[in-house]
Amino acid sequence: MGRQDAASQLPDCASARMMSAAASKYGGDPFPSVSDAQMRGVQVAVPDLTGKTPEEAKSVLTSLGFDTADGPQQDSVAPAGTVSGTDPAAGKRG
Repeated sequence: MGRQDAASQLPDCASARMMSAAASKYGGDPFPSVSDAQMRGVQVAVPDLTGKTPEEAKSVLTSLGFDTADGPQQDSVAPAGTVSGTDPAAGKRG
């Protein structure tokens, strides 16, 4: 499979059109295939952090590669001073 053939296998986007044009002009060896994880990154589920201290929650999230930000205080059934939820919600992939 040549570069032009490989470029035609990519989604219809600007980069695919640019690669196809470059392959037409310059030729060369085929591009290696790219896995879905390489294209989109590894998707990690948000853990349930309800009831943890903000420090514990931040530690868990940063160890999984997430960025953290403190949200505003809110009414909750969780004990005062603990995490009442996350955005995105637990179980979502981020």
